[in-house]
Amino acid sequence: MNKKIYLSPHTLNVFRECPRCFYQEVKWKVKRPRGPFPSLPNGIDAVLKTYFNIYRQSGELPPFLRSEINGHLMKDLKETYWHQMDATTVLFGKLDDCIVLPDGRHAPFDHKTKATPPDDIHPAYVFQMATYRFLLEGNRYPVADHAYLVYYCPVSHRDDTVTDIKDVIRFQYKILRAEHLDGEQVRQVVHDAVSCLKEDDLPASGVSCEYCAWMKTIGGLTGAGTLPPIQSEQPGEKAAPPSDDAAFEKGNLF
Repeated sequence: MNKKIYLSPHTLNVFRECPRCFYQEVKWKVKRPRGPFPSLPNGIDAVLKTYFNIYRQSGELPPFLRSEINGHLMKDLKETYWHQMDATTVLFGKLDDCIVLPDGRHAPFDHKTKATPPDDIHPAYVFQMATYRFLLEGNRYPVADHAYLVYYCPVSHRDDTVTDIKDVIRFQYKILRAEHLDGEQVRQVVHDAVSCLKEDDLPASGVSCEYCAWMKTIGGLTGAGTLPPIQSEQPGEKAAPPSDDAAFEKGNLF
């Protein structure tokens, strides 16, 4: 692979879950099948960003955070952070936000939506936060060894005297802290992911990858073979789709 390899928290988490799906997505531009993407989380993120930006300029935290977090919002937050890992590998990510602690260290901050408040943080989110921390450090910011996640969850409403819908749909929140974020783990996963992409043959599927299990079933029904390798492309470039595997319909299945 001669062209640059662009990796993100998402693609690295795919690699951790299933090297085969990762290989197909990054090297061949063939993504996992998915249905219509729900727009509600994006809408909530947009509202929260506007709200947080009010306090970013004043050098404060939003009031609901002040009792649990000591610090202020990062004023010069960028839309995307990039870090050149080596001559051909670039890591990038989009932080929801970042807290600057009183001692000057930076802690990634992320918004999540969930049906009910969780008791702990999913391992994929912990790794996502570790990657954001790695990116901040790679951009020469002093970093903390932890990050914050705020979960916004709908409140169960049982008051039949309330009739206005704006009073019925309400949210609660829960702040969790991801501890002991490991930059060396991120570096190792990036190294292993790049090594995977350099292989000529498809890597093994993840142990519990439902996408590969589905594809194996479809392949057995259609007699389809494996996809031919395609050169990696940069983000935004149009990749040439696989051309000789009917099961993928030239990539349109994804």
